[in-house]
Amino acid sequence: MNKIKVNDNVLIITGKDKGKKGKVQQVFPKKGKLLIEGLNIYKRHMKAQSETQQAGIIDKEMFVDISNVVLIDPNNNEPTKVGISELKDKSKVRVNKKTGEVIVWPRLMKQLKYQDCLNYIEKALLLNLLKI
Repeated sequence: MNKIKVNDNVLIITGKDKGKKGKVQQVFPKKGKLLIEGLNIYKRHMKAQSETQQAGIIDKEMFVDISNVVLIDPNNNEPTKVGISELKDKSKVRVNKKTGEVIVWPRLMKQLKYQDCLNYIEKALLLNLLKI
């Protein structure tokens, strides 16, 4: 299970873009790489391939290693270490290692309203579903 998913906000902790924040566009778990929107941009010298594509210098987003980023917790907007915890119903959730709060999956956050996400977290904590 991956600790960083698409649409997560992350902070780069090493490299030329150290300290910058961005949103994850793609995750390649087998390679251990991420593509972050607007960060780690390099210049590529391209030759014209056809009449539609011109030659020139193009800015291109390059991959960042997963170990070089840290997740920003959507609950308190601070960088955090992420752990995986198993609920009593055998489903897995991401947990903030410092506070023990559940980190909601980005796709779930898109589908539900913010208040519904808070209710989801509260239910998990009130029902003592987490094995912490």
